[in-house]
Amino acid sequence: SFPSLCSICANSNTTMFRFLVVVAVIIMLVSFADAHRMVKADEYTLESVRESLIRQEDTIIFSLIERARFPLNSPTYERNYSSIPNFSGSLFDFILHQTEDIQAK
Repeated sequence: SFPSLCSICANSNTTMFRFLVVVAVIIMLVSFADAHRMVKADEYTLESVRESLIRQEDTIIFSLIERARFPLNSPTYERNYSSIPNFSGSLFDFILHQTEDIQAK
């Protein structure tokens, strides 16, 4: 059976869970507020593209946060499982840092 909301809140990760709930609510509110401002194909502006990309980024980040809550491959998230030269952290941390480095260039 699935844990109830109360049992999840009772865990030691209460602060993180509450943070994720707040993030989810904010993203939903922003999405609903912007739904009426959808731009027609012939009305694209730099600002409308920027807003769309920001919404997409928020959706992707929220999905990653949600995915991290339910790790299916535990060794990927264990700090001492992989031995990557000149890096201290999990395989997930390594991939995340490398991705950020590539995207920053």
